Amino acid sequence: MAVGEISGAPTFRVVSRFGEAYVVVFDATVHGHTWQLAGVYGLDEAGKIADMRLYSRPWPVTAFFRGEAYKLMRDQFGPEYWQG
Repeated sequence: MAVGEISGAPTFRVVSRFGEAYVVVFDATVHGHTWQLAGVYGLDEAGKIADMRLYSRPWPVTAFFRGEAYKLMRDQFGPEYWQG
């Protein structure tokens, strides 16, 4: 819910399957700037997500997103989550 509140509905560009993994490429908007993301999802035998990796660019917009996410969720995760 926090992601949707910060960046709105995504615009999907590509959804593709590579073996047992799915790649999803989409755009979102943070503070009026386009935020591009790619997700790589690995599935288990039951078809449920077993592994998920997200990549985003450009870094300044990712930083905007992270700052907004911190404001909304800082009390739900420990301080070690927000380091890095």
